[in-house]
Amino acid sequence: MNIFKNSKDNSKKGRDGIPIRFGEKTIVFMPGVQWNKFYQRPQGLITALAQMMPDWNFIFCDNSASMPLKRQADNLYLVSNDWYKQKFDELCEGIFYTTIPRIHKEFSRARGKWFDFVDDPDVFYPKFDRATTRPQKDTEKMLECADVITCSSQRLIDDYVENDKDKTMLLKNACWSKNTNLQPFKKKVPIVIGFWGFLGDWVDVDLLSYLSDHFPVIVAGNPINVGSIRNMGILHHSQLKSMASICSHLIIPFKEGNISYYSDPLKYYEYLYTNRMIILPENMETKTDDKRELEYSYDNDWEKLVEDIETVEFWNLDQLPHDLHSWETRAFIFMKRYILS
Repeated sequence: MNIFKNSKDNSKKGRDGIPIRFGEKTIVFMPGVQWNKFYQRPQGLITALAQMMPDWNFIFCDNSASMPLKRQADNLYLVSNDWYKQKFDELCEGIFYTTIPRIHKEFSRARGKWFDFVDDPDVFYPKFDRATTRPQKDTEKMLECADVITCSSQRLIDDYVENDKDKTMLLKNACWSKNTNLQPFKKKVPIVIGFWGFLGDWVDVDLLSYLSDHFPVIVAGNPINVGSIRNMGILHHSQLKSMASICSHLIIPFKEGNISYYSDPLKYYEYLYTNRMIILPENMETKTDDKRELEYSYDNDWEKLVEDIETVEFWNLDQLPHDLHSWETRAFIFMKRYILS
């Protein structure tokens, strides 16, 4: 059964156009993310879908909401967790959307269930839980009860979704190209390496420290106080272009392991549109072409990486089409499968 196509338009709206009751054609992103702290896949995908599906309502549970309900766009609403709890029974008539395996019990109560499988399950658990079977078991329960499964990685599909491929589709990450789009350098400039993103324990701080002994390294996000790294603090996603403009290279400094193996980092697509050379781990699934990417190995041969950074041409890169990895393109792929089919 196509849970999206079988949804009825039974919401009731007030004079201001805001629903006083949300119906079946409502997609609810469940609690777990702050709308403005780190701009992630749920924000990008739900914004693009709201623009392309005007007859649907979209609710985003914002962990940092200061108001019960805020109209973010015509049919997109940011709500507090308290508002979500008060309206829970009503919202269960719609379609719940989440990336977090551990909330499968709450998720299972909705009429429609969309699980967006975007990372190795360990990402969502503290260290003491990672040593148990809980991440695996929660993920299995989430996959079993979901009506729709989207995956950001083909490796996740191959290794986890063997019995549910008929309800699963590959949907890679993307970005808003306008937020990071820059012209390529026309000639060689001084080397500056940048990194932005969440500081999980999968980030190789030692690598960043090593590189900072050879080049200026700047970081946006949680401070990394090692080596000669220069910290810029947490930047709004609209400020990333300014940071990238002073960089020649941008790095994804992930350690070896399942988190890196299954990842499709959103920052990779943001980096692509800066037209800066991308430094990335050798085992990452997503790659574009070797003209704009430098791979590093996990054998700690960082001297070779430094040599490559110094010698490989990073200017005169080709401009990428803006729609190639846009959230609008990803949303249209989703719609073709579940709305327009």
